[in-house]
Amino acid sequence: MAILPPTPFIVLNFKLYAQNGSEMRYNGPVTTYLPFKNSDLIVLRPGEFYEREVVLNKDYWLAGNGTYKLVAIYDSREIHAEVSVPIWRGKLEEFTWITFGECDQN
Repeated sequence: MAILPPTPFIVLNFKLYAQNGSEMRYNGPVTTYLPFKNSDLIVLRPGEFYEREVVLNKDYWLAGNGTYKLVAIYDSREIHAEVSVPIWRGKLEEFTWITFGECDQN
């Protein structure tokens, strides 16, 4: 089965929440793209997985020091793709708690 690449802010979105549950507003750059083509797809066979590292800047949310809930959402349901092979359409969501703070340098 083929999947769309987890392109930040297109297929892969992020939400940051303060400890009180309020969503932090994202103020950073957003990727633009042309419709995905066959050459962009990632083909996964049974048992295979795809992993990608994405670096996020806390300053894009104007987040100060503290603990936040970071939610990553892969959602390919409504993304336009001009492809000739079937692609998986669905939504996956996962979260983790992250802490921003001062770094001790010795």
